[in-house]
Amino acid sequence: MNLFFKLVTFIFLVSLVQSIESVRNVKSFKVDEKNNKRYLNEKIIYDCVDIYKQPSLSHPLLKNHKIQMEPSFSSWKPKRQTNNKIENRISINCPNGTVPILRNTKEYIANAKYWAEKHFNPLTEDSPGTHIAGVRSQHEGPYHGLAAWMSVHDLNISRDQASYANIYVGSGYNNKTNFIQTGWMVNPSLFDDGRTWSYGFWKGANGAGCYNTICPGFIQVSTTDPLSVPFPYPRKGDRAVNPSISQDYATGHWWIILVRATKKDIKIGYWPKELFDIIGRSVDMVGVTGVVQASASGISPPMGNGHLPTQKEDVSARVKNLLIVDTKYNFMASRNYKLEKLLDNNKCYGLKDGKKRIFFKESNLFTYESVRNVKSFKLNEKIIYDCVDIYKQPSLSHPLLKNHKIQMEPSFSSWKLKKQIKSKIENRISINCPNGTVPILKNTKEYVANAKYWAEKHFNPLTEDSPGTHIAGVRSQDEGPYHGLAAWMSVHDLNISRDQASYANIYVGSGYNKKTNFIQTGWMVNPSLFDDGRTWSYGFWKGANGAGCYNTICPGFIQVSTTDPLSVPFPYPRKGDRAVNPSISQDYATGHWWTILIRANKKDINIGYWPKELFDIIGRSVDMVGVTGVVQTSTSGISPPMGNGHLPTQKEDESARVKNLLIVDTKYNFMASRKYKLEKLLDNNKCYGLKDGKKRIFFKESNLFTYGGPGGDSCGI
Repeated sequence: MNLFFKLVTFIFLVSLVQSIESVRNVKSFKVDEKNNKRYLNEKIIYDCVDIYKQPSLSHPLLKNHKIQMEPSFSSWKPKRQTNNKIENRISINCPNGTVPILRNTKEYIANAKYWAEKHFNPLTEDSPGTHIAGVRSQHEGPYHGLAAWMSVHDLNISRDQASYANIYVGSGYNNKTNFIQTGWMVNPSLFDDGRTWSYGFWKGANGAGCYNTICPGFIQVSTTDPLSVPFPYPRKGDRAVNPSISQDYATGHWWIILVRATKKDIKIGYWPKELFDIIGRSVDMVGVTGVVQASASGISPPMGNGHLPTQKEDVSARVKNLLIVDTKYNFMASRNYKLEKLLDNNKCYGLKDGKKRIFFKESNLFTYESVRNVKSFKLNEKIIYDCVDIYKQPSLSHPLLKNHKIQMEPSFSSWKLKKQIKSKIENRISINCPNGTVPILKNTKEYVANAKYWAEKHFNPLTEDSPGTHIAGVRSQDEGPYHGLAAWMSVHDLNISRDQASYANIYVGSGYNKKTNFIQTGWMVNPSLFDDGRTWSYGFWKGANGAGCYNTICPGFIQVSTTDPLSVPFPYPRKGDRAVNPSISQDYATGHWWTILIRANKKDINIGYWPKELFDIIGRSVDMVGVTGVVQTSTSGISPPMGNGHLPTQKEDESARVKNLLIVDTKYNFMASRKYKLEKLLDNNKCYGLKDGKKRIFFKESNLFTYGGPGGDSCGI
């Protein structure tokens, strides 16, 4: 069997080379629409190729194929019901005896191979990253094709996304599938532009999917209309297509024909039956769907025209005139069949039945759309937050979170904690993402690389193995168990070099057999990591795999808040004092570690959590909690400033300070830190300081401690 496939592959390659050498390009078109005030880029070139020497005939299964110039059937029945006259296409007028073939470039072929692996397979559930809205036949055929009228739309999507609408036919057997699709598509990466294109896609006997005429297979017959062509842009009025995929009763080939209301149909070409090992005689399923392919970051693009279906159907993406080819090769109205509705995500996309029209024969079968264009927020050219579908955020790709169910709210309340918080200092940037999405800071190659570098240097509160760091703070003296902590911390701007870092945090953690698990959150100045000198909120964790990770750079932290990311810069320049009151607390019901921003006179912000599955030591509790100021020295040994850059003074309000330290006890209650023994930490009193807060008689709120210092070149490492 292996020898047979090697032989077929060899014949295929030889025939492909011979075919390429023998193809005569009679004429080439750089599709120029300037006379109509439209423009296509220089990369879209169609070659007029001898119809008998077109590249598809080099397929090893088509070695002796005889081209069928016309289908054996007529599409008169679907035409009778096609009253809508919206048509808007580009034609390539090749000389007689030749057919238009879109020129393949290396980039086009490589991108097509990439997208073919991701393309929606209507016969399986193995289409990761896709969302769909449409209908399909409910009973297994046999069927011999279908036709449908579909509105066509322009969409603004990113290069790693795709959005399309199609009709399809297919069958599956023994975990293998054959299917054919055609329709319209927006795929900036595949076509190297943001325009809307017609397209075809098929998956045959060899198991690989293929677009258009990129690989041998589809036989182009029309001299004017290629299988894949961009729609005119900018568009004039509405646009629609009415494609059909129908099997020829005489030959078994699968024809694609554009059905037109008042003009002659366009017989584009066909996929020969020899390409398929399952659908040679009929298919088990037919359908029509809108489909989107999410980006690698989990952001889903708009579908249809980018809006939810409304009562005004004519302004919605819509499908009508669905006709199914029955066992006798007749086009039959879809109302004669049971159809199954498909909508896998009703938060982002919609599907509505068409209205029944009494005085008109023509009704929409259904309307479909996306909830919105998923947003991105740009704080500057380098700080961009994408609003990602909460159920497709990158963290869920972590292998330990394969079956993780997102917890939308913590099981506990922080009301006891709030009662003790009187300070109203709050100053944060919010990212207002639409419902159902969460803000994720976009990862760049530089950001990821810098994060990996700094993660190896980051302060580990459970070991003494943190070279180049200096600390000032407190931690629990007795081994727990504890379930979290919260603390109010003043926030400061600092001027430090790119190879230094200065931060303040609260943390929880445990160690066992020279291994540690811990979680930190707080504020940080790190010009190298964030590529600016601003002060940022941040999170850091070290789990079962032993590697440390910042924020959402690697999978792990589950973002829940739609407004407040885990890591965001503080407004600059600052106005007055700034402070944060973060908490890290374990959910008694799930075991997950939540980070919540406690606010004095507003609703707390449940930012998100680190799932317990990430950790192999702190799944039930931790042995240590603490709050510290930390600095990381430069490679030259110069230590940066800590806190606000000054040593603590008698004027506490002018010093970096911490107060309201609350510890979560064994019963998951927030308890004042005075009930626990705390150990002071100060490893260098030459450059930094740590002072107990003053006891205030007439005020309940006292500082736990003040800390900080200027750093310098004599602090040691």
